[in-house]
Order: sequence, then C-alpha cells, then structure tokens
Amino acid sequence: MLLDKLLRHIVVHVEPFATCLVDSGWRLRLPGPPDVMFHFVLQGNGFVREPGGQQHRLERFYLAIVPKGTPHALECGPEIRSERVIETPPTGEGVVRILAGGGPADLRIACGVVSINYGDSLGLFHRLNHVLVADLSRFTQIRSIFETLLAEQSGAGAGSEALTQALMSQCLVYLLRHLSDEPDDSLPWMNGLNDERLGPALDLILDQPGSPHTVALLANASMMSRSSFAERFQE
Repeated sequence: MLLDKLLRHIVVHVEPFATCLVDSGWRLRLPGPPDVMFHFVLQGNGFVREPGGQQHRLERFYLAIVPKGTPHALECGPEIRSERVIETPPTGEGVVRILAGGGPADLRIACGVVSINYGDSLGLFHRLNHVLVADLSRFTQIRSIFETLLAEQSGAGAGSEALTQALMSQCLVYLLRHLSDEPDDSLPWMNGLNDERLGPALDLILDQPGSPHTVALLANASMMSRSSFAERFQE
C-alpha cells in the first residue's frame, strides 16, 4: 500500500510532553507551537478552541492536531468562568504538569510538540491549516502508547529517545490509518493517496524518493497528459 511505503521514510522527533490538567469551568490558553502539537485526551471531555473561536469536541482517546504557530485553548465544562494563559511553551527535560484550576482535574491531556517529516524536509502536517481532531477510541492500544511515552519521558534512561520516537511512530500509524478511512477529515495530501489516477505516480515517488522525477515521467506513469496530470497533482 502507498501508506506503508510512505511510512518507511518518515522521520519522527518528539519534544518533551506536558500533562495539561483542566478543571471544569476553566480555559487553558496555549501559545502557537513551534511545530505541530498533539493533544491526546487521557481522561474527561472538553473542547479545543481555534483562534477564530471555532470549537472542536474532545473526548477520551481523541487526538487533536494543532498546526504550527496556531494559538489555541483547551476548555472544560459548558460554562467557562476562569482561565489561565501560558505565554511560552514549557522548556526542559521531563514531563511538565500544567494546571488550570485547583483540582482535581476533570480533563487530563497529554500535550507535546512533534516533528514528522518525509525524508529530510517535507513535513506531513505542514499543509494543515486548521485544528484536526481524530477519534482513535477504536484503537485500544493508543492510551497505553501515550501513558508509556509519558512514563519514559518522566524518568529518561538509556535509549529513551529511541523508544519515545518508536512510540510516537506507532501513534502515527493509528492516526493515518484512521484518516485514510475518514476522507472528509484527512490531511490535504492524503487525498492523493486515495486517488486512483495519481496512484502510479505516487507509487513511483515513494519507491524512489531520491530520483529526479519530472512532470512528464510522472504523467506517463499515470497514463495522463502532462497538463491534466499537473493540474490534478497540484490540486
């Protein structure tokens, strides 16, 4: 499958995660992340709010993907009475706890910046221009992945970075598997993987990522005219 070929050349880097704890009636405002930010709901339910005010429902086992540089907020409860503002992302090693409210928290989320590239530079989420929320509840392993990731980053030992990257790579497989089944919620480039006419060209690119592919050669592989291929590929 094209998705399997894509994943062979994926490079994952995971920054130290934080555990965001939000009480009912509270809003936690977060700055725009330096790269894509993942929010995985470990407990409770709430919302993630975009800069324009659009809300996305969050429930247990949901994963919200926030685009690079996008300020956003995590909210819990039907009526927001208080808020905490985080001006800059936490730094340092180990898992940081970020509290909004006095506890006990009704919403518990694993939050972290993740860099996911195809090869050296092409970011899989760099074309994302809105918050994307995926319901991963059908993948029973997903909570264990994030719990293990948090535990590993809390007490980092030998091989911790490699293990953390492996865990996030597993999460990515489940996420892309979900998005490939939900075309309406997919990443823009995933439409190409599901396009039968572009399939042969993408197959060639993923098989030979270092080759100097041209529009003419890729159009020929797809049995399309150069102009038709170029228009469809760009779209």
